[in-house]
Amino acid sequence: MSVRGSSDNLSTTGSLTGSLPPGKTFWDPGMYMECIKRGNSSNQQLTNFKLMLEDRASIENKYADHLSKWAREWRKSSEKGPEEASFKTAWKSFCDEADSLAQLHLDIKKNLLELCKRVAEWQHQSFKKSHRLKELEKGFKHAQQPWADHLKKMEERRKKYYSACKEKHGVELQIQQGQLDNSSEQQKKLNNKLNKAENDVHRARQKYETALNELAGDKNRYQRDMNHHFNCAQDFEKERLDFLLDTMGEASMRINVATTEGYPEIYLNLQRVLNSTSSNDDLIAFARTKGPEAPFYLPVFNEWTPEMRSSKLETMKVEVDPVTTIQAIRYTPKVDEATGAGRPSLRQPNSTLRESFTRHAVQSPCH
Repeated sequence: MSVRGSSDNLSTTGSLTGSLPPGKTFWDPGMYMECIKRGNSSNQQLTNFKLMLEDRASIENKYADHLSKWAREWRKSSEKGPEEASFKTAWKSFCDEADSLAQLHLDIKKNLLELCKRVAEWQHQSFKKSHRLKELEKGFKHAQQPWADHLKKMEERRKKYYSACKEKHGVELQIQQGQLDNSSEQQKKLNNKLNKAENDVHRARQKYETALNELAGDKNRYQRDMNHHFNCAQDFEKERLDFLLDTMGEASMRINVATTEGYPEIYLNLQRVLNSTSSNDDLIAFARTKGPEAPFYLPVFNEWTPEMRSSKLETMKVEVDPVTTIQAIRYTPKVDEATGAGRPSLRQPNSTLRESFTRHAVQSPCH
């Protein structure tokens, strides 16, 4: 169906038959302003659409912030949990998913703001810079002015014609009512008044019909010019609607996170981590770090010496035998530099004596 106007149903305030339309239409004076109002509303609606996208971008940004905060808090919780090995990684993988998803929503925010700039630029070029609405209004006004002048002239002559008819009708009533009572002189005056009223009606009717003919003669020009400017308004609105529809389509793709590049990989990685998670790995790791499979260190015997004046060892060095993983402890007494107390005796060549117990290898059973 064509979006352009048609001039087949022209209606005027007055016509050759004198009938009146039930309501005002595009063809009545000033009614072209509906096209101008639509243009202004269209511009405002683009502004509203831009504000809607900005509001959605703000929501995307807040959601991304909440996801990042959620990931930080629960990543800390995973560090404090009892899980080991792959289960700790699995726990953290949900936090990684949230961080990755947050980045995608930040990208959505960025894309939406880019669309807002595009809408603002289109508005600037189409409404503010081109002044197309002002040109349309000027064109409509220029096309309608001759028709409005003819219409005004016709209305004035119609009123004068109706006034003359009313005057004539009043004289006729006077004659009918006073036909028996009036004198011949009075009757003659009323007849003269009736003749004058009839002449006035005749002249007023001729002028009224002439105005109607002039109005009808301007019909084709009026329809042509008004249709031309209406079609310009339709073309302008079609440009706006097509631009709006394209922008809506692009916005619908940009807010669809499921079609965003990198989105499938987020959940493939999450599933990959979960698939590689094993409860046995977690239990084995715990047994090796905090259970019976941890290295076993067997203390060795250390003889007491007089130099150990304090029951609390001042200095302790731990030596680990890398082969037998048996712990050897050496005590070094603190020496008083002033008195020499605590210095090893000349008869005791070593400040510490080490004597090993029989070494045992201890292994806990696994169930």
